[in-house]
Amino acid sequence: MKVALVTGGTRGIGYGVSRALLDAGWRVVATGVGEQEVSDCPPATNLAAVTLDVTDDASVAGMVGELDRLDGLVNCAGITRRGKEFDLADFSDVIAVNLVGTMRMCLACHDLLARSAGAIVNTGSMLSIFGGPLVPAYSAPSGPLPAPRA
Repeated sequence: MKVALVTGGTRGIGYGVSRALLDAGWRVVATGVGEQEVSDCPPATNLAAVTLDVTDDASVAGMVGELDRLDGLVNCAGITRRGKEFDLADFSDVIAVNLVGTMRMCLACHDLLARSAGAIVNTGSMLSIFGGPLVPAYSAPSGPLPAPRA
């Protein structure tokens, strides 16, 4: 049975991804940022809901170190601080989860995914394409950059 790790997989869009993978026959490790979020995750066969802080190296290393197999990583953990992201601390928190947390997970899962010829899926918001006046960190561009000028 293939195994997927879905960050932010205990609620919202991440939980929808977790359910779709379960329906496709995968075993899923769905992560949530706190005990309450994990305990609120609806139980399902082949679903393990675990706590994970994608901003913390030790949390990521400990959780990934528990896995013996990984075929897919879906980075779906994300936050927004609508209207507060012009404060540098809030801006930094959003970048730490949405961008750096995604990279931290990719690096931590690399070896397991290489062994199974697995894949990574990084989710993003439509706001990364057209922006949003109240969410400069959340809507930071994540798509392809324009070609350099000759």
